[in-house]
Amino acid sequence: MEADGGASVPDLRIRDGKRQSVFRAYVFPHMDQPNLTVLPHALVTRLTFEDGRATGVQISYEGAIHTPKVLTQSGIGDQTELRRFGIPLVQHLPGVGHGFQDHPAFRCLWECSEALPPSLVAEAVIYWKSHAGLDSPDFQILQGVLSAQDAAKFGLPASGWALIGNVVQPKSRGRICLTGSDPADAVQIEANYLFDPDDRKALFACVQLSREIGNSRALRPFVKRESYRADQNELN
Repeated sequence: MEADGGASVPDLRIRDGKRQSVFRAYVFPHMDQPNLTVLPHALVTRLTFEDGRATGVQISYEGAIHTPKVLTQSGIGDQTELRRFGIPLVQHLPGVGHGFQDHPAFRCLWECSEALPPSLVAEAVIYWKSHAGLDSPDFQILQGVLSAQDAAKFGLPASGWALIGNVVQPKSRGRICLTGSDPADAVQIEANYLFDPDDRKALFACVQLSREIGNSRALRPFVKRESYRADQNELN
């Protein structure tokens, strides 16, 4: 499906009616091992070095982990940024913090002709290409039933469902920057979503296919009206 494109029931790990996270499925069963310690609220504040080699980390418990921030505040990064915040230079690596990427997503929404039970996971998934010349799909569509909270957020009746699309191989890149030298200082995230024209083409194609599917003859028994659409003018 991820090579040529297609649709299927999504791959999920379900136990006792609940979706299993990666941590719950693979890490939690080994929590009693003596060589494993998990600190879920620890903030890595600085790397420690000896003769130019990293030897460990310093942490502040009950925080969050930001790898580019830790590297830069430890003296590894762009020397101009380090100098701006008075951080001693260990290694000039201007690429630290660059290359940030994420998957911009949208929803196309429909009001149901009858109430459906809400779903916490996608009922179906589609991988598809914005044009046939691609080696693999560049966008994805997930189908799910809206919760009452989501329905209220978009001004919909409680009975609604959505096709949620996203760009799966984004070419746009952003960066993560320091706002100060203190480990407690927040980072600045410049996401740079949809800067690359290929990402915009993929998203437009994803919107078009989502609306084509949602308004198709096969789904008419489940559609009272299309409640919201992200068309090209809105995306621009």
